[in-house]
Amino acid sequence: MKFFKYLAIPLFAICTIGCPAQTATPNAVATLIITAAAQPAQVTIVPVTTTVQSGTVATYTVTVSGSNGVPTGSIQLYNGATLITGASGTLTNGVTTCTVNTNGQAPGTYNISAVFTSANPTIYTSGVPPTK
Repeated sequence: MKFFKYLAIPLFAICTIGCPAQTATPNAVATLIITAAAQPAQVTIVPVTTTVQSGTVATYTVTVSGSNGVPTGSIQLYNGATLITGASGTLTNGVTTCTVNTNGQAPGTYNISAVFTSANPTIYTSGVPPTK
């Protein structure tokens, strides 16, 4: 290295015959796309009636809204941490109706929750099913 230092010639000028061509590019361009982080959606569940007889159907209206436009996706209903079979719906304009068949359920109070699954997780985050 000291030898080149004392020659005082640029290193790229040393190889002049049979060397590959060197191209200097003063500028390079790269594309960077920045998107907004996925936002949580607000889920509201409203029972059509709060009391039903065992063996009938309970109906819930579920609305999903958010700051990044109307969310798309689906809803699943849970009784506590247990997924209720058949109690799901696909959102249309941020709203869906889900039904719960109470046949075979003992009389009592049940905590029904709605969990949103986003069709576009880059815009809205999906909910997390409840745990025990």
